[in-house]
Amino acid sequence: TSRPDSVDTSVFLMDTASDTGAAPLTGPCPSYAPAIGLGPVQDPALDELSGLAVSRQNPGIIWTHEDSGGAPELYALDSAGATVATIHLEGVANNDWEDLAIAPCDGGWCLAVGEIGTASWEHSVLVVEEPLLDGTTEYSLTPEIRPFTYPGDPEDAEGLALFPDGTPLIVTKRVDATAGLFQLPAGASELEWLADIATGAEGEDLTARATAADLSTDGATLLIRTY
Repeated sequence: TSRPDSVDTSVFLMDTASDTGAAPLTGPCPSYAPAIGLGPVQDPALDELSGLAVSRQNPGIIWTHEDSGGAPELYALDSAGATVATIHLEGVANNDWEDLAIAPCDGGWCLAVGEIGTASWEHSVLVVEEPLLDGTTEYSLTPEIRPFTYPGDPEDAEGLALFPDGTPLIVTKRVDATAGLFQLPAGASELEWLADIATGAEGEDLTARATAADLSTDGATLLIRTY
């Protein structure tokens, strides 16, 4: 379905493959599939959900978490919006969790939580192996904590994605219609700057701030959501 000009242009795609020769897209998606309503979130206590990640080994499950100040937990929602399982992350707090991503790891799948919001907090990526849901409703897992700093001044970020090899990609949230792309190489404690990209027209402010990100499973296409 072609995207009509009158629709909000707040979702952007760009080609992340360096060897394709294609220029990055800096405008709205040329097309998109119709939205599919799955159902409202049924637990009224989950009132500020932030990150989302679609399970690869539990069909019909979407993982999510609360924004800053929520419990340090991941919630498995089914297609009707019911909470079917909860993972409590041991030894960490939810200071400002902003996004959630999923990628293969060690023969299974890993979920990564971005403790990446608010430039004044200590930033980290928290990684846990996704459980194969078998009817158990409560899990307690100790995450791998990957703290990081920026190569320059710390930034506020709300976008986290994972490359196919599990390398975290951080997408920062700026006020000047741009976003910074940084990756966290294995074993590193400092982010590596990749690029600064446009997320809107020059002069735009709130509407062009990047609030979420995802990579396609082959790592070739980056989707960024803004206000």
